[in-house]
Amino acid sequence: MGSVTPNYRSIDFVIPAEPNPGSAATAPPSAEDVFSLLTAVIDPELGADIVSLGMVPDVQVGADGRVVVTVKLTIGGCPLRAQIKKDVESRVAVHPGVTDVHIEWGEMNSEERSDVMLKARWNAREHAHDTEIPVTCRVLAVASG
Repeated sequence: MGSVTPNYRSIDFVIPAEPNPGSAATAPPSAEDVFSLLTAVIDPELGADIVSLGMVPDVQVGADGRVVVTVKLTIGGCPLRAQIKKDVESRVAVHPGVTDVHIEWGEMNSEERSDVMLKARWNAREHAHDTEIPVTCRVLAVASG
């Protein structure tokens, strides 16, 4: 099986850091800090955070506070891309050491999509509400064929 090189498209978005009066410059976050911040970004369709779903394979942080987040979508034309973009940018920007956020977009291959769907189904099953049917309820089933 040959190696597949992902096809990334980039979108730059600059978020100016707000100066904190009376304090020295804040150090940039670590990659672990950024991953932790991104656990608050929930894929609206899959109902789980994009880190645990495996949608964020890489985070790079420059010494100047510039953060590059790689996000892989399940499909290239994902209709929720704008929402995920907004959520990623707003979550990463809360760290005082971030001066710039750059997102590199990619598309998952079929194996990665299968893994994401398995995680999403497991998450939905684990967090599903119990179905409550009153004891006095009568159930009538009709079948054909």
